[in-house]
Amino acid sequence: MLRTGESISVALSPLYQQWVMRTNLAMVSGRVVSNNNNGRWMGVIGPQVVTDGPVSEKITASSNGLSGSLTYSYKRTRSDTEDHKEVVVEFGLEINSEGRFVLRYSDKDEPQSYFELSQFPGMPISLSLPPAGKPRVLQAPTIWQLLVVNESDCRKKFLPLLEATRPDWHLASTASAAEDELVKLSAVAQRADRRQWAAWLAQLGDPRSLRRERADRKLREVGPVVLGYLGQLDMNRLDAEQQFRVRRIIHDLSSQQGEDTPESVAAMLIGDPYVWLALLSRDDEAKRQAAVQQLEVFLNAPVHVDPKADPASQAGAREELRQRIDMLRAANAQSEDGSPHGGK
Repeated sequence: MLRTGESISVALSPLYQQWVMRTNLAMVSGRVVSNNNNGRWMGVIGPQVVTDGPVSEKITASSNGLSGSLTYSYKRTRSDTEDHKEVVVEFGLEINSEGRFVLRYSDKDEPQSYFELSQFPGMPISLSLPPAGKPRVLQAPTIWQLLVVNESDCRKKFLPLLEATRPDWHLASTASAAEDELVKLSAVAQRADRRQWAAWLAQLGDPRSLRRERADRKLREVGPVVLGYLGQLDMNRLDAEQQFRVRRIIHDLSSQQGEDTPESVAAMLIGDPYVWLALLSRDDEAKRQAAVQQLEVFLNAPVHVDPKADPASQAGAREELRQRIDMLRAANAQSEDGSPHGGK
């Protein structure tokens, strides 16, 4: 049940229970997907509208069996005057079989509860947070990176509301468990040869088909650990062949993993330096120690953060690290521009 200043029952409302909760949404590779009835979507619905006093629900769905879309909205109004009603609470959800997912919520009486989560194919996850008039926008390749890297921003208001919408996702506990798995994985993980990955990425656009196929196969053989690398690529810097192959590799490796687990999430995140930077601020010293080790590998240089010290005292050092990571990522983006013959 979603709650603000007054109790709101979006998750218990008739159309939500009848249709949205029956829509088989899952978290796969950090993105929301619909895998209804082994890939088959429900038939055409509506639009259907249910009104109960100040609450109004509406749902519309369309499908040809193999593909489809669903849109749901919930509104609670109050009377400003005899002739005018103001929308106080608004909740909306959109999902389609192509990978689009949008979730939005606003409450005029509790503006700090506002958020809008947007997911579009081939683009980063985007989360808009208060103030609604001029929202702060956070972006990440996956929802998991969004939750780990921006923990303080996400866990106060956004995550509780998101989990209330789909309690079966267990996002908070999975994100926490994934951090523990990252520590375990970092203890045995070998240094990833990211330069080799970049070379294979370039070869995906090679004029010779044999080289394209070999590079495609080699990236797949790396396994789920490569998903974090591929998911952070700027698709606009790749040619059409590379984009097609990268998206297919991500889709196929993600499909093999099924729904996300702490273990698969950790494998996905281990190569992201911003995840390790976030773990440097955690209370758990083991996480901070693992983060220092992984960041030294990524930067190929010492990290001047003491994992034994109080994280609050290391804020300045973490900000310096962020700037170093930003600079290295920018340099890598210039040298790994993804062109078929581009200077790798």
